[in-house]
Amino acid sequence: METNERLAKFREVLTENRLDGFLVTNKKNIYYLSGFAGSSGYLLISAQGEAYLFTDFRYEEYAAALASRFVPRIQKGEPYAELKATVQSLAQGAGFRKLGVDAAHMTLKTHELLGKGLDGSAGILPGEDPCYKLRQIKDENELALMRASMKIADETLLRMKEYIRPGITEKEAAEELEATFKRLGAEGPSFETIAAAGKRSSMPHGQPTDNVIAEGDLVTLDFGCVVGGYASDQTRTFVMGSPDAKQERIYRLVLQAQEAAIAAAAPGRSTREIDRVARDIITGEGYGDNFGHGLGHSLGLDIHEDPRFSPITEDRILEPNMVLTVEPGIYLPGWGGIRIEDVVVITGGGCENITRSPKTLEFMTVMT
Repeated sequence: METNERLAKFREVLTENRLDGFLVTNKKNIYYLSGFAGSSGYLLISAQGEAYLFTDFRYEEYAAALASRFVPRIQKGEPYAELKATVQSLAQGAGFRKLGVDAAHMTLKTHELLGKGLDGSAGILPGEDPCYKLRQIKDENELALMRASMKIADETLLRMKEYIRPGITEKEAAEELEATFKRLGAEGPSFETIAAAGKRSSMPHGQPTDNVIAEGDLVTLDFGCVVGGYASDQTRTFVMGSPDAKQERIYRLVLQAQEAAIAAAAPGRSTREIDRVARDIITGEGYGDNFGHGLGHSLGLDIHEDPRFSPITEDRILEPNMVLTVEPGIYLPGWGGIRIEDVVVITGGGCENITRSPKTLEFMTVMT
């Protein structure tokens, strides 16, 4: 989807909501609509007229390169001075009266400052930035970048299989993993790597520590990288040495739940329904209370996006080109935890698993 098409869809939403324009302040949404990735800037999208890019002197040439689609405005003087002047001019000449702003991103202080500066020329209406919903459906370029990101994550997992051993620390494992991303061409990690070994693996988001990996440990690695601005996400749980009966039983249960949910994911089914497929399997074996998070989340420019596979978030109907993780887990304090995570793309008739790295217990067993 080209920028012009995204802008057209954005404006359709503004018209449906009877807004004259919208102020886009979230950096990822600015990038999505314009390709502008500067650290300072925001967009003013008029429903019927121009689209404006506001930034400062540092990005004047960058903004000029986008002038075919966005009128550049270089900020000078007090904060939002150019924005206020632009909105006031639109209000006088085009009846610009209702300006939407991102309620999830704009602070109360900024809202107050902007409102005072407009002197009633236009009303400020907090609401949802249309980009959040537009970004739920990926275009082919976005999917290509996400596949490339997942390919690096997959190769990283294969290399970690050769690296990880008893005697190294969680921090060393995380550092090696992130260094491998860079060597393989990623821009960096898509979130802070999770590495938790032994009893600490019962913490779903255990940050890496100096804890030394030992024989018999479960080692959970949750990681992802960024390619072209788009995130990947993957979780694998290693077993250091031959798994005992409990480790094998719980590992195979988590894998069964994950594979059942992936098989069920298809357009027309709901996010809660897919969550329930995995949750019922885990609950049926007595571990329902030990699976305390949602089954998965969307991702893209951000590592966590909507919709989500969850029993408590908004229930959504799956559509083609939505991209979500599928990551059931069982966590037993004092013993450890196991999570397995893949990323799937909803297709016309089901889903495509774009995570290619192995996840069988046999592969995830590291013989020491």
